[in-house]
Amino acid sequence: MTCIAAIRTTDSILMGGDSAFSAGSVSKVGASPKVFILDDYVLGVSGPARVLQALRYKFKPPRKPKGANWPEFMATVFIGAIEKQLDIFNKDFAALVGTNGGGIFHLDNGFGISQFQDGFDACGCGSSFALGVLHSSDGKPRDRLQAALEAAAHFDQRVLPPFTILELTVEQPPHVSEAVEGAAPTQNQ
Repeated sequence: MTCIAAIRTTDSILMGGDSAFSAGSVSKVGASPKVFILDDYVLGVSGPARVLQALRYKFKPPRKPKGANWPEFMATVFIGAIEKQLDIFNKDFAALVGTNGGGIFHLDNGFGISQFQDGFDACGCGSSFALGVLHSSDGKPRDRLQAALEAAAHFDQRVLPPFTILELTVEQPPHVSEAVEGAAPTQNQ
């Protein structure tokens, strides 16, 4: 299974994921990261390897036109592109999508897309533990994200290190409600 977690800073989105891949009752450390940067997006996928592979290697994400509303664009154009390009509807998965200027979006297996005001999110079997750490911690965003993934691995045997953490630099400053207050700028990985 998985834990994917993301945090928004004033100038980037950090997203991290574990390395567990499961087959039946066996979990092994996989060689393929579950988080990746694709054009103006950073994505993290929880669920079947086929969904991860389709999004990573086959999906061509659309560019948001200037002036378009992020939530509307994500719910219509972005999701429409996934539906048109990939056959992953109703597979058991969830994904986080970090955008260049629009924040973090949570995609579910029915192609519902949500955005939350916290400035962070998580999905996968270890998400409750990661969300708890992100909610209750202060400090450098990368350290908070690392601690969230470590907590998920500690409390859920289906989440395994090593962790991959990627950073998408954001050109447009976020709205105040989307930024993590007091977050220090981080260096690209």
